[in-house]
Amino acid sequence: MINFKRKHNIRQRQVTRYVSRRKITTLQEIEESAKRFQHQTKNIITAGTIPPHFIINTGQTGCEYRTSIKRSLLSHKGEKATQIAIDSIFKMTHSYTAQYLIPKVFICLQELKGSFGLQVQNIVESLMNQYENVFITCTKSGKLTTPRYKEFLENVLKPYVEKNEFCLMIDSWSGQTDNSLYNDLFYDNENNTTCTLKVVPLQCTSICLPCDVYFYRQVKILLKQMQNSTFILQENRSLHSREDAIKMHSLIHNQLSAPIFEKMVQYALYASGLTKSCEIFLNVHQVCFPPKDNNKEYNYEELSFITCAWCEKRLCFRCFYDNYHPSVCNVYKK
Repeated sequence: MINFKRKHNIRQRQVTRYVSRRKITTLQEIEESAKRFQHQTKNIITAGTIPPHFIINTGQTGCEYRTSIKRSLLSHKGEKATQIAIDSIFKMTHSYTAQYLIPKVFICLQELKGSFGLQVQNIVESLMNQYENVFITCTKSGKLTTPRYKEFLENVLKPYVEKNEFCLMIDSWSGQTDNSLYNDLFYDNENNTTCTLKVVPLQCTSICLPCDVYFYRQVKILLKQMQNSTFILQENRSLHSREDAIKMHSLIHNQLSAPIFEKMVQYALYASGLTKSCEIFLNVHQVCFPPKDNNKEYNYEELSFITCAWCEKRLCFRCFYDNYHPSVCNVYKK
């Protein structure tokens, strides 16, 4: 038996995941489904009947209120466990959902009762007025449900597309694939549907959906940089409150909306197999966190934290986060 396994390169493996029988597909079937989706969607994009800014890709990404601190710390040789104290373990194990679109980021927070209390509702509304690029809702789990997804369509997507024809690429989550959700909301003056819906096949999201292939990786970089910045650790602060989550995503959306990232977004389409070519681009690390040798001079006593993607100024954490830099960024305001 041992010789047989060696001959055929067979090994004993522990089960890492359980799946239902209907979801078991071969790699070849997944590749065929992905290629079919890429071919069909590429034809829509290259046809030119829908403007490029109305070729829309969106999806949900899970975010922790407090991301893990993955950095080595100075410690004694031979120490078996290296620990770090944080304010709340709960914030590292419970998450909320963010969904990015051109005009706004849709945030679904986790609330025990599935709704905001009167006091919290007033705070949330105040924050939405202050940060105009966010829309905030909640569920018990922090994950989207069909009614909450309908809120996203009504309050974020519809004001953007209005009555124009557009193509919407989404994943295969059942809560958002019902065509009636789109037919009831998106139509022109003659009551013709304006939404061309393209649903990524099962298990092909990581191959075909641009936001999952590349874009949300950049979102997470900015999120982790803010939550684990040197300034935050030195000040013994934590950005894990409801207000912090909203403010951070408002800042992230603001930075990723800068013109300098347009080619990066186009690359996400190319990496998903939906366009034939792409141009050289700069990612978040290169634009917002360049090597120190390339930093421009700045007049802050504190260490610089980030380069603004709009005005290209080096900013300390207080100026960027605490003082909410977009409110004073001259280039962004123009």
